[in-house]
Amino acid sequence: GYTVDYSYEKAVQAGASDFIFKPFRFEELNLRIKRVLREANFKQERNKLLKKLEKIAITDALTRLYNSRHFFAQIKTEVDRHTRYSRALSLLILDIDLFKNYNDTWGHLEGDKVLMKIGETINSCMRSMDTAYRYGGEEFTLLLPETMLQKACMVGNRIKDSISSRIFEPEPGTKAFVTVSLGAAELVPGENFKSFIDRADKAMYKSKKNGRNKLTYLVS
Repeated sequence: GYTVDYSYEKAVQAGASDFIFKPFRFEELNLRIKRVLREANFKQERNKLLKKLEKIAITDALTRLYNSRHFFAQIKTEVDRHTRYSRALSLLILDIDLFKNYNDTWGHLEGDKVLMKIGETINSCMRSMDTAYRYGGEEFTLLLPETMLQKACMVGNRIKDSISSRIFEPEPGTKAFVTVSLGAAELVPGENFKSFIDRADKAMYKSKKNGRNKLTYLVS
C-alpha cells in the first residue's frame, strides 16, 4: 500500500497495476484481489482464444492439414533458413489422379471423404519434423526440412503406396481405389522458393504423363 501523499501516477511509474491507501479495509483489499484475479483469468482465456483463432486461420477445414496461405509463409521461412545455415530442404507435391472422374461418378460428398482420408494418410506417413498442406483442390504439399532428396522420395513413396492400397466405399458394397502422382525436389543453393515449387510441380506432372501413381524427382 501507499500513504495518501503518494500519487497514482507515481505508483504506476513504479510498476504497480493498482494500489490501495493505508490504512486499508480488508473488504476493499479482498475485492481488489478478486478483480485482479478475474483480469488475469480473462487474459489467459483471451490468449487461448487468440491461439485457437490463429490455428483456424492457417488450417484447411476439410483435411485438417495446413492451408496454402500457411504453406507460402513456411516455405519462405525454410528457404531463408537453408540460405543462412546451408541445411537440406526438400519438397513434395502430390495430386490425386483422375479426381474429377471420381467426383463426377460418386458425387462431391464422396470426393470430400477421399480428401479427408488422404489428409489422414499423409499425416500418418510423414515424420514429426515434416509439415503437410492442402495446396488447393486435390493438390497437397509437404515440406521436409533437414532432408535430402533420397529421403524425401522414401517418404513420398510411402504416402503413395499407402493411398493406393486404401479401399474406399462410395456406395455400400462398392469398392473404389484412388492413386496419387507425386513430384519431388531438393532446394539448391541460390534457388528461390518459386523456382523450388516449380521444379516439384513439373516433376509431379511428369508422373502423370508417365502413367500416374508414380513419384518423379527433378534435380536442378
